[in-house]
Amino acid sequence: MNHSDIEWSLQGSAIRAGLNIVKGLSADAIDAIIEQRRKAKFKDIDDLRRRVRFRRPDLQNLIHVGACDGLGPTRPAMLNGLRFALPQEAQPMLFDIYGSRAIESLPDYDRVAKLAAELDVTGVPFTMHPAVLLPTRHMMGGSVKAEGLGDGSIASGQHHRQAALDAATRSIRYVTATRLHEFCGRKATVAGFVAAARRARTGDNRVMGFVTVEDATGLAEVSFFPDQIALYRTICSYGGPVWVTGKVTEHLSSISLDACNCGRLA
Repeated sequence: MNHSDIEWSLQGSAIRAGLNIVKGLSADAIDAIIEQRRKAKFKDIDDLRRRVRFRRPDLQNLIHVGACDGLGPTRPAMLNGLRFALPQEAQPMLFDIYGSRAIESLPDYDRVAKLAAELDVTGVPFTMHPAVLLPTRHMMGGSVKAEGLGDGSIASGQHHRQAALDAATRSIRYVTATRLHEFCGRKATVAGFVAAARRARTGDNRVMGFVTVEDATGLAEVSFFPDQIALYRTICSYGGPVWVTGKVTEHLSSISLDACNCGRLA
């Protein structure tokens, strides 16, 4: 709150997020924050409330995402304090109800709650990479293409449908992007978020796809050859974490995964 500009800015060797990425925060509120901060930094959450007129949801979002960290004891305590009327500065009180409120101690968010707040309010993770939360083992629901079905389509008949379900729901250990080279020539599964995707045409004019999957350790390059282009379209339609299984190959010192199966992580 005492440091962010309107937009993203470079401060020393750090990149600081701008106030304009906070969901719902009006331009008038941002201008008021900047103007008041030029006069003096905000001392605490009550000082901020006195000097800037907020809509309640705007201030809740600022506290929730961590923009007010350092202006009060914890985020839950500051959010709880919004239930109370703001006392006038230096106003004599018969009963110290505001003092009691100010020292109220509520446990702060843990790292997962902070990450959830960041994604909810700004869409940008600051606390940690979301892929850190992906389990090393995960029971996968649903199916896109199950290993052993050959052509990538769900074949008709009860036997093939059950085989697809069994293959898509068994537990698989994921390999981190930085360790993918250790599995060269073998089948492996990576999990993370789609960071980039593009299509290209082969020499015989068929379409193939390339996807970059990002996990907490780095980037894994995944190739979808023409016979797996349906999987490419499917994985590009997902909005959350995904998994991809394939054979790890090396070409010109570059490691990639030739996809044969993929799906969404719940």
